[in-house]
Amino acid sequence: MKNVHIIVLCFILISCKDEEKANDEMVKLKLEERRQNFIAEKTDQCTKELMMKIEELADSILIYQSKRTKYDSLTIPYDSIRPEKPEVIFPDYKKPEKPEEKLNVEKKVKQDTQQNGKIKLK
Repeated sequence: MKNVHIIVLCFILISCKDEEKANDEMVKLKLEERRQNFIAEKTDQCTKELMMKIEELADSILIYQSKRTKYDSLTIPYDSIRPEKPEVIFPDYKKPEKPEEKLNVEKKVKQDTQQNGKIKLK
């Protein structure tokens, strides 16, 4: 009887080892599958973050260039080679003379206003 128990016990141990090997293989497959999924997710996440940083950098470069172009178009460049300002001599200024008729009318208006205080026109 003892021999039978020992033999049955041996069969049970041998059969358990086969199940352990099968379980180990399944665990290794699941672990490898999860590892691949984790690596794929991290790669996608890193790619998205990298693309966002690259877009921000490209946008900042474009904004800088547009502001620089706008500034360049608004300012007048400094011209360091300018000719010397020439001296201009103007002739003496003479006040133009009024015609005789206008002078006579003005004199009459002044005389009338001094005499009567009112302007009389003809």
